[in-house]
Amino acid sequence: MIAPEVQKRLTIIGLVVVGVSAVIFTIFAFFLNRSTLILSGEPPFRVDISNLKTEYCTEKDCTLTLAPGKYTLTISKDGYKTIQEQVELSIAGKNTQNLEFEFVPLLREVHESTISDLFVKPQVPAELKDIKPIFLGDGYAAYLKNSPDTHRQTLYLRGTAGAELGPETAITSFTRSMKNYRLFLNLDGNSKIGLIEDDDTGSTFYVIDTAAKTRTNLFSYPNIKSVKWFPKSDNFLFEAREGGDIATSIFLYKPADAANKDAKITKLNLQTPLENVAIQDQENLWAVTTQSVQGAENPALAEGKLVVLTENEASPDLSDLAEGVTLTLNTPKVIQYSLVSNQVRLVKNMDGVDAIEEVIMNENKKSLYLKMGEKILEFVFSD
Repeated sequence: MIAPEVQKRLTIIGLVVVGVSAVIFTIFAFFLNRSTLILSGEPPFRVDISNLKTEYCTEKDCTLTLAPGKYTLTISKDGYKTIQEQVELSIAGKNTQNLEFEFVPLLREVHESTISDLFVKPQVPAELKDIKPIFLGDGYAAYLKNSPDTHRQTLYLRGTAGAELGPETAITSFTRSMKNYRLFLNLDGNSKIGLIEDDDTGSTFYVIDTAAKTRTNLFSYPNIKSVKWFPKSDNFLFEAREGGDIATSIFLYKPADAANKDAKITKLNLQTPLENVAIQDQENLWAVTTQSVQGAENPALAEGKLVVLTENEASPDLSDLAEGVTLTLNTPKVIQYSLVSNQVRLVKNMDGVDAIEEVIMNENKKSLYLKMGEKILEFVFSD
């Protein structure tokens, strides 16, 4: 039989052991058996941790304390694609995950009158209504008429900004009269004018320098429909049809420079009206096209990926088609076209959207305005 004093000592020792064990367990469980997970991304975002709990992060470096182990993280942010990450946390370790949220493009209808005004074509001033044809640019009007001094057909440029018209300025004269022609005044603040002359053999493209008052015959094509210049550059796009094609295509023109001794014309794999092409910068275009995606039965599954557009009848000149030819057009697609790699990225397949008539790039270079009949849609492709 154990003496009372010994039993008391044993009890005290037992209690001490239990207490120390409890302290050690508490220290391990609450201090040592913990890991730090840092999620670094643009807040706010939500984190679901292996269906165990949810954390809401409002700071760029979101710090979470978890027990060691393997976790599945589902990270969501409004307007962005959901991210799933697998992480493994060690005892007293620190794990940092850098988050790159991918913006989900948004298509919405807009009603602001200021946006609607972007698609309104300028009106010919009353004083110039008797001159036909007349072509309007950014605050300027251009037209051809016989000069009273030289009795030759002369190109005139006249300012239309403000309440009063600017003076009539003669730019250049022609030794022969042009009957069918079109002018494009959107080159570098109207300092240069593009002139397309049409005849039975095709179209000839001239560039007229309004400062030097000279003109240059650049090239001829069977059918040039329209021209669009890059800002602050002599590069431009033009829509034309090559011999044998029933659809027009988009071409890139680069003049000769120090790097290239000869001017270069590149046919892009893009068949859509030039009105549906927007220039983002010197290297990237955005466009809406009805071309099919090669090898993709469901184009929506190819969104965000590099694709090959097939050469179908996207923008035919119907007057030149043989009688009885039937065209089947695909759904409109928003694509990004790299002029550096000549690659196409399908950004959005707009199933259920009617034909788009014109595309304008927003000044912020983050969205496109799409004219669809009486409606205007905004396609937001960047945050």
